[in-house]
Parts: sequence; structure tokens; C-alpha cells
Amino acid sequence: LPSLFEQLKHNNTQDRDVIRKSYFNIRKSQRRILNVLQITKADIKAPDQPIIQAKHNFIAVNEPVTVDFVQSLPHLDKQTCTEILQLLDTPSREERRNMPGNYQLILKYKLHKSTNLLELAFKHFCGDPDEKGYEYLKIVQKIVKFIDEMHKRNWILRDLCADNIFVLDANQEITMPRLGRMLWFDSNGVLDDCIIDEVKEDRRR
Repeated sequence: LPSLFEQLKHNNTQDRDVIRKSYFNIRKSQRRILNVLQITKADIKAPDQPIIQAKHNFIAVNEPVTVDFVQSLPHLDKQTCTEILQLLDTPSREERRNMPGNYQLILKYKLHKSTNLLELAFKHFCGDPDEKGYEYLKIVQKIVKFIDEMHKRNWILRDLCADNIFVLDANQEITMPRLGRMLWFDSNGVLDDCIIDEVKEDRRR
């Protein structure tokens, strides 16, 4: 833009077409053509990215987790797993051998048949948002209720985004196959008001 302003000052023109073409030519001359991809999928994939597989009537999740997270699992009772998180049962775990980093364990669990919220949004699964706005608001309401229920049980959901929120096919209840990103805190203790900003080894974003 400074170059464009300097050029227009010397030309002393008020013609919008000339201004538009001048700007386009300057931008075109600065364009760089690169044939090499600058970033790969591996660069943005977190080491704790879960493997989610859709089966016939359920979803199987294998999620890398840290030892610290596994130590908080006793606070994830069966009622929370089945009624709030919509799991078919409580999670199991197994050790990952010869794996670098802090994610030495795999958390295994199954969810009721559900679909990623981001995928549903692209499909306009409730219809035209302008005409079916109330249907979409009901989904938002269920997400808020889901967060509230987890907070009541002293669990903070640290990676809430459309990519991690799933909607059950049967009743449109909410679940989140990202247990390893959740943080349990003791309600009897003092909760640091900057706990969300605290950098954990198992929190990448």
C-alpha cells in the first residue's frame, strides 16, 4: 500500500479504475509462486490425537493419555460415563510400549453412534439455518447443559470445539471423545482462577 500511495501521488489521478488496476499490478508483482507445501498434516496433528472408528452401532475411541490423567480417572464415575458422556461403559487403558513423549497410555472407550458437530454443520443437518434456527438453538442448549453437568462433577473441558463435540444420532444428546484433554479439580481445594491459562504437557491448544 505505501508503494501504491506513492505511485498515485505522482500520477495525481482520481480515476477509480486506474487506482484499482495499479493496486492489482503491485500485488501481482509481489506474488510468490511456491510449489512446495509449507505445512503438512503431521505438523498440526497433536500427539494425543485420538483414533476414532465408526462401527456398526457404536464408535470406538483409542486416545493417547498421560499418566497424570489416568490418576484422575477414579473421579470419572460410571454414572458420569454412561449418562453424561454417553459412553457404553467405563474406559479401559493399556500401556503403549516404546512410545516417545508423555503419552505412554491408551484410553479405550466406546460411544453411542454419533456424528461430529463440524461435519453436521457442513451438511445443515437440521435444515436451512434461516428457517430452522430453533432446531440449531436446541443443539446449543444441549451443549451448554453438557458443559454444566461436567462442571458440576468438577471436570473442566479444555478443548471445546466443533471438531471434538459429537451429537448422538438417536436423541441428539452431546458427547465429547476427548477425555484426555479434560481436567479434574478438587472442589474442596482452592481453584486457581488462571487454571485455564496454565500450560499442561497434555494441552496443545
